[in-house]
Amino acid sequence: MNRPRNKRNKDMPPNLYADRKAGAVYYRYKHPHTGKSHGMGADRTQAILAAQQLNSMLMIEVSLVDRVLGKTALFSAWLDKYEKIRKDEKNLAEKTDKQLTYDCTLMKSKLGHLPVIDITVYHCAEFLDQWLAEGKRRMASRMRSQLIKCFDYAIAHGLADENPATKTLPINAKVQRNRLTKAQFDAIYELAPAHIQNAMMLGLITLQRREDIAAMQFKDIRDGVLYVKQQKTSRAKKGQRTDSINEAAHLAIQVTPQLAEIIGRCRKTNIVSRYLIHHLHGRKSSGVTNVAITPGMPLQPDNITRGFASARNRSGLFDDLPQKQRPTFHEIRSLGAHLYRDQGIDPQALLGHTDAKMTKHYLDGHGIEWTVVSADLAI
Repeated sequence: MNRPRNKRNKDMPPNLYADRKAGAVYYRYKHPHTGKSHGMGADRTQAILAAQQLNSMLMIEVSLVDRVLGKTALFSAWLDKYEKIRKDEKNLAEKTDKQLTYDCTLMKSKLGHLPVIDITVYHCAEFLDQWLAEGKRRMASRMRSQLIKCFDYAIAHGLADENPATKTLPINAKVQRNRLTKAQFDAIYELAPAHIQNAMMLGLITLQRREDIAAMQFKDIRDGVLYVKQQKTSRAKKGQRTDSINEAAHLAIQVTPQLAEIIGRCRKTNIVSRYLIHHLHGRKSSGVTNVAITPGMPLQPDNITRGFASARNRSGLFDDLPQKQRPTFHEIRSLGAHLYRDQGIDPQALLGHTDAKMTKHYLDGHGIEWTVVSADLAI
């Protein structure tokens, strides 16, 4: 039960309060959902009119029909159900699964106390403003997408009639990280250990992601071709019909002299391993798992990222930039694509994008369509 209002506030609209300071009366409006107070000045009439208008926008009465139809469900309860429905779809990657839980927790903390049907465009915009005010446009963009999907599902389950999140302004997430130049690449390369150097060169020549580089095995090289099944692209197509598999998910990269030299360096580590990029020294991993790392074991993608970042920081090239703006291993992919274009070579197929128009061949005899490309960057 709400606390009785002060006598001086009794004849005013809900959420409007009068405070006496230094002999004068000032008015403030308390947001019914966030609890934040906003100054309304000393003019009583204007303050009352503004409060009435705000209440009409923010305090939406739930109709008897909506109560009967069950549309008074709180957003927090719906988020619990939404998260379960999404996770039961069975094709979420582990990272996406964790991100969904994190996003639902954020939405619940700010909007969970409201009935689903009462959430307006204003609420959605205010929710996104907290990241926009901090310059976190990428985060705001992702949360807007999550809100839109959440309300799409709510509409499908009869809990909402429209999607207020779609009416918020689209958010263009600007690229914050600095691009990597060839000179900077060379400086970082000189300071990196041998296995990170090999990973850097594979990234520059083949334009593959760190996940795909970490998964490359010597057995994938047959008859002068390096076969790569791009993990990110193929996972995005999981659950679809086999005849609609992304054409560029399977690459047959011709081993040019340049690429052959890099593969040769991977073999000459004096370590027996199935993987091109592997640990050179044994150690115990940090963390609760305490797994023993032995020479020859494959590097995890995060190991490649950290190895590159360590050499990058030792170079001192980006000391004037905050960590979030310093180029990561992924920028090698962009640098390589830029160098290919400068040499008049279209990098589209190597990047693994679906609109690559290259000659395709069935090479493995099992109906998987491989896109034949050449890693012919001259460096």
